[in-house]
This record gives sequence, structure tokens and C-alpha cells, in this order.
Amino acid sequence: MTFCYASNFIKIFPIDRAKFLAGQRFDFVVEANTSFLSDDIEVTINGIDAQEFFGKKATIKYNSYSIKQVSFNKEGEIKINVKWAKYNEKNISYNVVAPKIQKPAKNVILFIVDGMSLQVKQMARILSKGIVEEKYNDVLEMEKLDRMAIITTSGYDSLTPDSANSASAYATGHKATVGSMGVYMTENTDTPHVENIIEILRRKSKNR
Repeated sequence: MTFCYASNFIKIFPIDRAKFLAGQRFDFVVEANTSFLSDDIEVTINGIDAQEFFGKKATIKYNSYSIKQVSFNKEGEIKINVKWAKYNEKNISYNVVAPKIQKPAKNVILFIVDGMSLQVKQMARILSKGIVEEKYNDVLEMEKLDRMAIITTSGYDSLTPDSANSASAYATGHKATVGSMGVYMTENTDTPHVENIIEILRRKSKNR
């Protein structure tokens, strides 16, 4: 009998350390690197059977276990445990956040600049504001905003992303593979989807 390390044998999507907005919908998928389907699979979320936790029955076919269109509705840490065929076990965790909104905004304008690294922003500052004796005459208007953040742009399969998976990460908050948008690439054709910000807003506005 051949044994595989759990990290190679079992794949869980969304991936380890993924971050979710409370209520954000996604497809939960577990895959095994095997040519046979074992009925002996246990999937728990915070110690509760995944089907009971989500209130939905899992679809098990070939070497995959999936529960579609689910969500985490409370903020906090989520612990996933998967046991497959008794010989392999994998543990990962998620983080669910629920931002506190003090005053709803009337309008939101989102600018996404493709390929704008810190070096590109620095060159823009020098060209537009000037620099004297190694001191900038002023900073860019975007640098005067109340809130600023720096993000990493690598995908979960490559350090160098493309426009597709970069845009996908902005829109969903989840890392993606090169050439994919809004989904996790699996061995099966039925790729798990992650709800993006536009889909969330559209769904919430319909419910009002």
C-alpha cells in the first residue's frame, strides 16, 4: 500500500489562511490525489461535521467532496479538518472578518491601477512634484488619503501574477492562479467559485 503526505494527497479549497467577509458566498471543495473514491472521508469545521455546519448535503464523486454556495456568517477563526481513507489527514484555518461600518458611504469609487508598484508611484511623484536635494516637493494626492494599504500581488501558484488573477484577488479577497478569475483551479472541471464584491453588493441590494 502506498502512503502520501497529507499536504500532497489532500487539497482543500479555498486554500489555507484564506480570509472571508462575513456572509461572503463560496464553494467548499476537498480533493484527493487518488484514482479511487473512498467512502471513508470525514470533514469537520470547528469540530462540527461540514454538512451539519453549512446545513447542506455534500456532493461526493470520483475523488472530490464539495458543498456549493455556503458562507461563514460570524467573524473569527475557522478550523478545517479533513480525514481521508484513515491514512491521510490535513488541517487548515480561515479568518472571517466583519468590518464595523460607522456611517454608510453614498458612493464608492474604486481605482485599480494595473502594475503600479511602489517604484512606479515613486517615479510619478518625482515627475509630477519634483525633487530637490533628495527631498520631494510634495506627495501624490493618493498619498494624502486617510486610509492607505500595501498588498502583495502573487498568486497561490506563482510569484508573478497576471491581470486576471490580480483583478480576481482585488474583487474577491482570495488568491487565484494565473489565468483564472473568481475561482480556485482544481483537477476537476467543476471549479469552486468565490463571490466577488460586485456580486455581494448586487445580492444584498436585492434583499432590501
